[in-house]
Amino acid sequence: MFVVILAVGALLAVGYLQLGVLKRTADILAAEELQLGQARVRLQAMKALAEKEEEFKEQLAVLEQLLPKDAGDERLLVDMQSAADLSALRFTVIRFGERAKTDGVYVLPVNMTFEGRFHGMLNLLEYIRLYERAVRIEEIKAEVNQQAAPDLTAYIKASAFYTGE
Repeated sequence: MFVVILAVGALLAVGYLQLGVLKRTADILAAEELQLGQARVRLQAMKALAEKEEEFKEQLAVLEQLLPKDAGDERLLVDMQSAADLSALRFTVIRFGERAKTDGVYVLPVNMTFEGRFHGMLNLLEYIRLYERAVRIEEIKAEVNQQAAPDLTAYIKASAFYTGE
């Protein structure tokens, strides 16, 4: 009888130990399933990004054009002269200010003077708005000359941007 009680006690002890092992195994399995779920979510996010790769490359190309690597003073001068010509304006003055770095981007201050008719000035501003490079107009001052042509002189204070890389 003692052997039976001992055998039953041993079976209960083994069963208790197996329950502990089973609980730990279930906890490990739950943790692994949680990690698997998180990995699946990350994989879906990576697949979504991979599908947008071409779109991102196109956006990068546009940004690199808007923010060239160098100041490009000469190019800006030529482009503003072209804009004036296309707008039937006289491009009389351009002065570049002191460059400064702000938020990781270099700012090239530019002061320009144009002479011509009002509609030409509107065309010039539209050209600058659609320009292939990021340019922000800070201020526009206009003077009207009633006595002689051209009838309008515009002083434009602007900023062009570049990365400096």
